[in-house]
Amino acid sequence: MDAADRRLVFVTGLSGSGKSTVLRALEDAGYYCVDNLPLRLVAAFIAETAALPRVAIAADLRSVAYGEQFLPAWEAAHSRVPGAMLLFLEASDDVLERRFAVTRRPHPLSSDRPVRECIQLERRMLEAVKMRATEVLDTSGTNLHELRNAVLQRFHPNWTRERFLLTLTSFGFSYGVPSTADLVFDTRFLPNPYFVPSLRERTGEDPEVAAYVLDQPASRELMGLILRLLDFYLPAVQREFRHSLSVGIGCTGGRHRSVAIAEALAGSLRSRDCRVHVMHRDVKRGEG
Repeated sequence: MDAADRRLVFVTGLSGSGKSTVLRALEDAGYYCVDNLPLRLVAAFIAETAALPRVAIAADLRSVAYGEQFLPAWEAAHSRVPGAMLLFLEASDDVLERRFAVTRRPHPLSSDRPVRECIQLERRMLEAVKMRATEVLDTSGTNLHELRNAVLQRFHPNWTRERFLLTLTSFGFSYGVPSTADLVFDTRFLPNPYFVPSLRERTGEDPEVAAYVLDQPASRELMGLILRLLDFYLPAVQREFRHSLSVGIGCTGGRHRSVAIAEALAGSLRSRDCRVHVMHRDVKRGEG
């Protein structure tokens, strides 16, 4: 892969400023991530991962010889991957002190020093690294979800289109509602093909059964309402960088009405900004 096409992100900054959260977000965005790689191995690691389009390396004071080796390692990486970015994370002293109090984890510089003193010392030690940063991100006013979303938006703006999955699951209420469904719609009020002798043994995937279900005015109205709701709901869910949404479509036995409605909805939803997967959980179970 050409170096100009690679994405390499170095993540560093003050202890407690959110490095682990940022690294997990980059992992969700498709980056191959490594935490606290020995800095003397950075050049070899970059060469070894040359075929990977997205790579992230995180380092902090826990890394061996961080003070002496971090900037040389960064410069070497930047020379190999010209578009590499150095992301420096920081937060206010008050916020960092509160985070250490909540997690009850020791500061990497703690010995007999108070946490506040450790934070201020680390800030001075990392000033030269911060000065070289491509971007500085202050996490003082962000919670974990907001920080994750900010990283995904910044480092992988196409994340939603590439990774969001909408699953439509038809099911029978006789066998229980799918436990993973975020939204559930009930089609049991629609005319039931089960009571049409020529359609009873078929399923909603059969064109004649589908036509029987979808030609009902109530079916068309229901589908229009569901699609309008999803047109409102999907963008809101995607803005939160959720990776999936599960929608359940139920009828009595999960063989006729729910199957036909789920298939028809999928046909309309595939033009939206997501991948669509259809599952018919109970289509091979009992009839009705």
